[in-house]
Amino acid sequence: MNIFILFLLCFNFVGLINQILDNRLEVGVSFDKGLQSMGTLALSMMGFYCVGVMLVNENVAQILSAAQKIHLDPLIVFGCLLALNLGGYPIIHGLSFQEEMTLFAGVMMTSTLGTVISFQLSLFFTALKSEDIQPYIGGLIYGIIVLPAVIIIFGLYLHISDLFVKVLLLLLISALLIIVCFL
Repeated sequence: MNIFILFLLCFNFVGLINQILDNRLEVGVSFDKGLQSMGTLALSMMGFYCVGVMLVNENVAQILSAAQKIHLDPLIVFGCLLALNLGGYPIIHGLSFQEEMTLFAGVMMTSTLGTVISFQLSLFFTALKSEDIQPYIGGLIYGIIVLPAVIIIFGLYLHISDLFVKVLLLLLISALLIIVCFL
């Protein structure tokens, strides 16, 4: 058994005992909050994963032809929208023919902007208190401002062809997120 799963099971057992003992251990509020957040978190994560995998697996030829028509790299689109562990890497790895693009879009893009969009936003907006949302958004904006420079440096290191054309979608999504955060 995985050690992390064992820890989670132990803490769940403590929470269950606490509920049976009518909150004598005084962890009831935290336990209830954790249980309540699991539903919305699981729905959003599974939704992104299922929709992403289903759309790509069922429509690979259509996605590739549409991307060629509008001169947009589908790997970058999936890298911007899906987290690494929510289906971004397997999808990009299955579509990519170059190892550099798999690393660029499948690892770097999914680990940064893809994680923000498909995981962090849904997690933090459900878990944070209303007074903590503004500091979170401030930190998010700083991270999004620096993100294109980091992505470009990594792309230059990998010698990605047409790097600045491929990064335009990242810049557009980043600018859109910054504008939405200021509203």
